[in-house]
Amino acid sequence: MSIPVTLEALHREIDQRASVVFLLSVGSDGRPHCVQLTVTVEGVGRLLVRRPGRGTLANVAERPLVSLLWPPTEPGGYSLIVDATAGGVE
Repeated sequence: MSIPVTLEALHREIDQRASVVFLLSVGSDGRPHCVQLTVTVEGVGRLLVRRPGRGTLANVAERPLVSLLWPPTEPGGYSLIVDATAGGVE
């Protein structure tokens, strides 16, 4: 089931969840790459991902379309999945 969320509601949803998130990117071989990172809201429509590794940085530099996944906060709850474009990669 997919439930659309506005940007304002997205910020509230993120605030109610743990700051740890799974970032899914795509490697050069086309396979998914998943890492656990810390994310903070940095303004409307912007999230700051802390300490990505070299593999993740290489993936998003070449293929900036990513997904962020917050697991459910309770048994039977919903995951929060945000499709995003990575930018400002350093």
